[in-house]
Amino acid sequence: VKGVLGYSDAEFLQALPYAVFRFLGADSLLSQELMKLSQNAFGFLTMFALCRYIVATPWWVATAASFIFAFASGVYHQLGHAQILAVNYRRSCC
Repeated sequence: VKGVLGYSDAEFLQALPYAVFRFLGADSLLSQELMKLSQNAFGFLTMFALCRYIVATPWWVATAASFIFAFASGVYHQLGHAQILAVNYRRSCC
């Protein structure tokens, strides 16, 4: 639907990186895929920072936990539903 920013409140945060990629010249489908990639990377990095610096786990435990958090199969199978990827923003609230 033309002029709609998002169909749920979770999609509002996704509109920001999407708009940046569109501004940089990517088409709509590529911008959506780059947005999903950037959200997973954000989720991985924030979970790593939480595990490593706040919980003080070894780097390999933090890496494994971050990988499981960001790329769990449940999230992977739901990539068609972009609002589910907003789970990656949870760690930045801690």
